[in-house]
Amino acid sequence: ATILANFLKGGDKHDTAQLILFCLNAILQTIRKRYGSITNAEKRNLRNLVMAVVNEFSGPKTAAKYPPFLKNKIAVVIVGLLRHDYPVRWPNFFHGILKSIRNDDGV
Repeated sequence: ATILANFLKGGDKHDTAQLILFCLNAILQTIRKRYGSITNAEKRNLRNLVMAVVNEFSGPKTAAKYPPFLKNKIAVVIVGLLRHDYPVRWPNFFHGILKSIRNDDGV
């Protein structure tokens, strides 16, 4: 998650699809295997990171830069989070996602 967060901040220029896919897979495995054992703060950070990825993937200048398989993987990660957190811990998910993609053809 840290590698992906650094990438989104622009601090790490390893913007290969394989690196992003690796990070998304690691996040997905955390959601599937350990989500019940991480703290609420870590869960919130994970949700914020996922929304930052959605914002990056759906930006008008960056959406075409990412291959479809990465967009599919982020959708799988979002579904994993929603299974655990919606609606109790993430009631504003739909508002946030619609705000991120409403003017773009990204994700």
